[in-house]
Amino acid sequence: MKAGLIIGIILIAVVTGFKWKSISSLKGNSRNDVITVASLRERINVDKPIMIDVRTTGEYGGELGHIDGSILIPLHELSQRINELEKYKSEEIIMVCRTGNRSGQATKFLNKNGFNALNMIGGMVKWNQINQSNISQNHS
Repeated sequence: MKAGLIIGIILIAVVTGFKWKSISSLKGNSRNDVITVASLRERINVDKPIMIDVRTTGEYGGELGHIDGSILIPLHELSQRINELEKYKSEEIIMVCRTGNRSGQATKFLNKNGFNALNMIGGMVKWNQINQSNISQNHS
């Protein structure tokens, strides 16, 4: 009975581990190369991080807006424009998009090319949700 229970626990751990690895690889990021919106909001006022927005020009100026100070380099242009980021190679670069998917791809690409990039998980959707939450709390 105990052997069956132990084997069952091991199987669950193995399957869960494989699922986590698959989910992480789909997102394009490990746990070490992401930053939360809350963490970025705290840092923005302190150390002015380098932020690259990889959405399209229309999205950058669209309804979700953009983070002040961010640099627009659409994902489809990143490989051709990577030389523009050389001056930031020794710094941490925060990658931003709508929900975190494209910025995840950009993070993976930059890190493979020797940069120190982090993906802002949740993207501008999450950024604006937190902003709306803060506004609501301040007016209560």
